[in-house]
Amino acid sequence: MYFSVRRSLGFMQKKDTIGTITLPETSAVSDSARFALIVDPYISIRDKPGEDGITVSHGRRGSIFEVKGRRILKSGNSQIIWINIDDGWIPGPSVHLYSNYEQAQTAAELLR
Repeated sequence: MYFSVRRSLGFMQKKDTIGTITLPETSAVSDSARFALIVDPYISIRDKPGEDGITVSHGRRGSIFEVKGRRILKSGNSQIIWINIDDGWIPGPSVHLYSNYEQAQTAAELLR
């Protein structure tokens, strides 16, 4: 019996990783983080998620945007969350997310 279990485990293989995941806007994750506060001094807002997106606008530290959605992109060995706002896409590491506008506004005042 030990041999058969060990042998069957030998046939398991590592699954390929997922390159991109699009979360629905009605997910529990969306409901808990509805506002994005820019924490970097200056960021590019892009027309699509990823470094190959074209800059369509800019954002500054302290600006608050409503989150419309998220996308996780694989970049090399890491994954980066991109946040969709009305103007386009911003990288997740450049923002802090809050469940309501008042929390984001309070945090923005502390950045000044």
